[in-house]
Amino acid sequence: MTQYLVLFAVYPFVAPVYVAAQGKKDQPIVFGQLTKRDGSFLVGRKNIDNFDWKSLEGSNIIAGRRGGVPAMTLEYALRKNGLINGTNITLNYDIEFNNTTTAFQGGTGDYVTAFEPAASTLVESGNAYIVASVGEEAGEVPFTCFMANQSFINKNTKKVKAFLRAVMKGYEYIQTAPIDDVVDALAPSFDTSSKESIKKCIESYKRIDAWVDTPVMTLDAYNRLITIMTEANELDKPIEFEKIVDNTIAEELVKELNNKK
Repeated sequence: MTQYLVLFAVYPFVAPVYVAAQGKKDQPIVFGQLTKRDGSFLVGRKNIDNFDWKSLEGSNIIAGRRGGVPAMTLEYALRKNGLINGTNITLNYDIEFNNTTTAFQGGTGDYVTAFEPAASTLVESGNAYIVASVGEEAGEVPFTCFMANQSFINKNTKKVKAFLRAVMKGYEYIQTAPIDDVVDALAPSFDTSSKESIKKCIESYKRIDAWVDTPVMTLDAYNRLITIMTEANELDKPIEFEKIVDNTIAEELVKELNNKK
């Protein structure tokens, strides 16, 4: 976490929550949001039409790292459907995140959760099918955010605003440009993935409405993530929204951009 305490960085939202819970001074403050739901997909061994989460009863799912946001979000989605780990479903937390799809290919588990492009790559390898979006089932949460130490934000307001402005331009481009142009723009950053795979990734994340259209975080989404963390026994008590989120710059930017329309 140390390297993220100086300049702003992209990081899962739980990071500042944990730091705030430790009482650190000049802690990381979230100044903008990038994605609004978990981006992982549930991948199974059978192609299931009209998938129902309740049908997972009795299954074994490779869930990733215990206490990680993907695992906690999966647990939350399962609980919504009456599925409790150790009672009527089994979640496997023993496999390192980078090895989950390999373990699934090797025969472990009935299902595995995977982000793009790993999910599409797994499907392309054969005998695997994306059956559901974890994020769609769990609901909106501030999954990926931008943060920096409060001291850095105070001294570099213009830089922070310029950064968010660039992010919003990127979002607009992804939503409005021809998808093949978007793929060409992203391809150099994903040189181990085919353009067809990148295209599928973009289509998948657009379909589940993964990206925010405003960097301003909502209290409802924040509270849902706090609930997810609390129910996963990873947070002893809620952290106040205002203690780790500062929407001031994001709100100013949105207002400026709206006035130009």
